Amino acid sequence: MKFNKVFVLGGTGFLGYYTIQELIKHDIKVKTLSLPPKDDTVINSSNPLADFENVECLVGDINKMSDDEIVDMLADCDGFIYAAGADERVQAEIPAKKILL
Repeated sequence: MKFNKVFVLGGTGFLGYYTIQELIKHDIKVKTLSLPPKDDTVINSSNPLADFENVECLVGDINKMSDDEIVDMLADCDGFIYAAGADERVQAEIPAKKILL
């Protein structure tokens, strides 16, 4: 199966960034969703994907989106790659076990 466009959740993180580079090498378009920057910096200045062609970068929190919003966002994609990792901006209170539950 030939993929025309793949959605990468967490495209600006370590796994997502290198996955997107591989997809681009294979002439596959990419749409990605990443969490917004923690501070008020301009998104494009902190987005490592800003200079890539064929990459549509969205900013938001998939956990706060409705099912309909997610379905609409994925409508033009042929595949989905989960590359989201732990958000290092969240620090657990001791004992950290509670954040995993």
